[in-house]
Amino acid sequence: RADLQSAIERGEAFLSPGALLVTLAERLTDRADPVVLAMLDILDELEEETLVGRDNGISTRVTELRLRAVGIRRYLNPQLRVYSEVSTQSVSWLDDGARARFREVADRLARIVEGLDSARERAQVVSDELSARAQEQPPCDAGYYTVF
Repeated sequence: RADLQSAIERGEAFLSPGALLVTLAERLTDRADPVVLAMLDILDELEEETLVGRDNGISTRVTELRLRAVGIRRYLNPQLRVYSEVSTQSVSWLDDGARARFREVADRLARIVEGLDSARERAQVVSDELSARAQEQPPCDAGYYTVF
């Protein structure tokens, strides 16, 4: 909202309601992209830590990352459906240029959602690896004594 208000205060004109809406869609998508990229970077680090056998609370961090990816996807997926639908509609308030921009935004958002899906799948692989390692560990028998 502040971005649009700032643009209006700078005198940027929106020639149509479609132009205003597509600008809003572009700015929302611009904000989602770095969030997902940061999640993928964190996941890269967690995968690396898992490969080298470090356990710095990775399981908890992986779970948090998966839950965050699910939440963000739940927020973005309806937007993707709307942008895709709007880009195919022939309505008076949306000219061909704005419709094309909506298609571009929908394509970008689809890639972002795919990145979230990839993050969830990769996080599941890390989680599965951690579980497998935990099962391979010999049981801890500290504190148990055999009496003969």
